[in-house]
Amino acid sequence: MAIISGTITPADDKIIANGDNDKIDALAGNDTVNGGAGNDTLIGNFGNDSLFGGLGNDFLDGGFNRDTLDGGAGNDTLNGGDDNDILSGGTGNNRVNGGAGNDILIAQNGNFPAIGDVGDTLIGGVGNDELRVEGASNYFLTNNQLFVGNLAHQFSEIEDVRLTGTSGNDTINASQALLSGRTFLFGGAGNDTIIGSRGLDQINGGDGNDSIVGGTGFNFLRGNNGNDTLIGGNDNNNLNGGQGNDFLQGGAGRDSFSDSAFDGAGDDQYIGGGGEDFLFINGDNNFELFSFANDPNKSQLKGGKFGPGANLDDSATGTDTLQGIENVEIQGGASSNRIDASRANQNVNVVLNGLDGGDILLAGSGNDVLFGGLGNDRLDAGAGNDRLNGDSGNDILSGGKGNDTLSGGGSFNSQEIDILTGGVLFQGVQSVDTFNLRDSYRQAGHAVITDFSLLDGDKITLRGSASDYTFVQQNFNTNNSIGSGIFSNDSSILDTVIFFGAPAFGDVIAVAEDVSLSALTPGITFTI
Repeated sequence: MAIISGTITPADDKIIANGDNDKIDALAGNDTVNGGAGNDTLIGNFGNDSLFGGLGNDFLDGGFNRDTLDGGAGNDTLNGGDDNDILSGGTGNNRVNGGAGNDILIAQNGNFPAIGDVGDTLIGGVGNDELRVEGASNYFLTNNQLFVGNLAHQFSEIEDVRLTGTSGNDTINASQALLSGRTFLFGGAGNDTIIGSRGLDQINGGDGNDSIVGGTGFNFLRGNNGNDTLIGGNDNNNLNGGQGNDFLQGGAGRDSFSDSAFDGAGDDQYIGGGGEDFLFINGDNNFELFSFANDPNKSQLKGGKFGPGANLDDSATGTDTLQGIENVEIQGGASSNRIDASRANQNVNVVLNGLDGGDILLAGSGNDVLFGGLGNDRLDAGAGNDRLNGDSGNDILSGGKGNDTLSGGGSFNSQEIDILTGGVLFQGVQSVDTFNLRDSYRQAGHAVITDFSLLDGDKITLRGSASDYTFVQQNFNTNNSIGSGIFSNDSSILDTVIFFGAPAFGDVIAVAEDVSLSALTPGITFTI
């Protein structure tokens, strides 16, 4: 053994050997050892060591702790030892053994193989281990083999596989693999073709116009930039096209599609498939969702800013087409957004979330959920059995036809005033609405219930027990002041005020317009 530089000690050493066949035991410490040319034996022993074999057929053993091993050129043998190690065989026909711990085993990409190279043998060992290859343009993966160019890598006891393409047009095919862990496939730039495995896949096409097929297992597919085609498998899929004009198709399972208006313009197509499917889209824009009269399973979604009149300028986000998508969630942003899904039919259930700003949320005929968020919002749920929550701010909620649940969103001492309209009997169909007051509006603020009807089966929920509240009957056909509220109602029918505690304390919780005391209290439910 001849050392050109460094001294072996129990501390942290940096050792560079010459071209002989060297045997170096680095002892304790976090050591860096370069064997140079020759058939070397490098042992890291204790500490987080970095071992580089260099030229020759080398033997590298990381020993204990977290080590990084690189065989360099030649037919090398690498043992990771204990803990989580990173092992790269380099060029040549190498044998790589991760040992205990969660190891990363890196095989060569075959771009510059040496004469006689046929591939590596990689054994993960105990732990959750990953086989990784980067920079190749053609991959074919099976349960125990990875074909990269002209190389055939053999592997076992490997849970995860991560394959990365090039900046060109790559082909990555994992259709014959069923791993116990996950398959990560990344195409990079270029127009790539990627086929997932029979297990759990995470696939990203990268830039370019990519074609991605998820395989038969559970898939996470992302197209990224470019005009991409994403097709899920028979299991549950999660698909995101990214920027560009994308085509996304689910399978037989419960598929989730997502997109963001922040990704810019793009006319996307979403096709749900056999299961119950979901689309989530967000952005600080106005949105319009409507169903086609001649095809009840087909809808269109636009996003952008409103131009002259009521026309929506969709140049910022494009126009998306939806087919077989049963659930759509649209989330606004910090501005005051108008999200109009009033022309969505009963086949589409929408979730509308205004977030910040004074938003207008309009739902259609499905069973919808509307959440106003911060700001003074207007929520109109349309037909269907809907749930509405105004959250903070002075909100106006209308449930429309159907059995609806309305929560103004008032909180302790919030000083907000919410107007709640549940909806009434329509064409002989009962509309049973629940006004969720619970312990909202305590100290300051109140709700105004405009259409409570015991005949319809409406309910009001309050937190606590009947002894916590007082009910006062009065006619507000002119401006009247009770506690912190001033109320006005043109009707001559009696109204009922709900107080927390005695009226003398002036803590008004709600006013039920045109409802007498006897027609209100049977519909009140107290909760813990």
